[in-house]
Amino acid sequence: MIHMETVRLTASQALVRFLENQYISYIDMDGNEQEHKFVKGIFMLPGHGNVVGFANGVEQELKDMIVYQGKNEQGMALAAVGYAKQMRRKSIFACTSSVGPGACNMVTAAATATANNIPVLILPGDIYASRQPDPVLQQMEQPQNLSISAHDAFQAVTKYWGRIIRPEQVMTDMISAMRVLTDTANTGAVAISLPQDVQAEAYDYPVDFFKKRVWTIERRPATKKAAKKAAEIIKSAKKPLLICGGGVGCGDDIVDGANAGADAVACAAVLLFMRGAGYSYGGYWFACCNLLVGGSNLLPLPGLDGWRIAGALHGIGRT
Repeated sequence: MIHMETVRLTASQALVRFLENQYISYIDMDGNEQEHKFVKGIFMLPGHGNVVGFANGVEQELKDMIVYQGKNEQGMALAAVGYAKQMRRKSIFACTSSVGPGACNMVTAAATATANNIPVLILPGDIYASRQPDPVLQQMEQPQNLSISAHDAFQAVTKYWGRIIRPEQVMTDMISAMRVLTDTANTGAVAISLPQDVQAEAYDYPVDFFKKRVWTIERRPATKKAAKKAAEIIKSAKKPLLICGGGVGCGDDIVDGANAGADAVACAAVLLFMRGAGYSYGGYWFACCNLLVGGSNLLPLPGLDGWRIAGALHGIGRT
């Protein structure tokens, strides 16, 4: 019989201990491999929905993560979004609040994160899974369905949503949460609702669940076929417009390539969008172009990558 080593923890303790051991690995712009902790800290606004259970887990299991006390739920969640964006999605903050209105205040921030593919972890307190204290303070009552709460509003604005109604569900929900948070192509807000009673319920968790876990973030260049097709389309266009997002990282190469062979509209547009002139003149450039190409931005152009586009433009200049 195989013996699995376990440790008895509350759901809150397990969640915090798990977050403390999540790392990411990636190749930076200089070609060097980097590895560091993924969750920098927690924005927390303690209330009756999270102060007894989750706050106790934070107090007992916190090691390297930083805790900031928020003053407004929406403000702290938007701060977490801004932090993840500034860190180029390589580090995040979690946000926890009380049940009801406090949690709903973070819906806007979750929508902002999801719309812009920015990872943020939302951990709102929730109503009692046992339904014995019902209704709880500030609960928005749903007499037609006792299985839902106001926190279901997060489902429409997140890339992953879960509600931990048993302490062992911490394992499956948090693994799924990390899968989404570290997927640069499909990341966004993740909301894991924490019912108040379950936060303090204990379970014998496998020790392996809390070992250091490294999530690898891969660079995803376009395939040769996609790059060749893009080069052919750009080459045949009379007035291509190239819009480069902040993640391209090779601006001079792209500008040189545009100067070498692309139309003046494309050259000016590259300078416009990459060098900070802003989008106020965008209407003019869109009206002048007959082909729109996006690199490292939210345009629906799957398969195109800034580095490949740079090479394609250089190819135009050589032919």
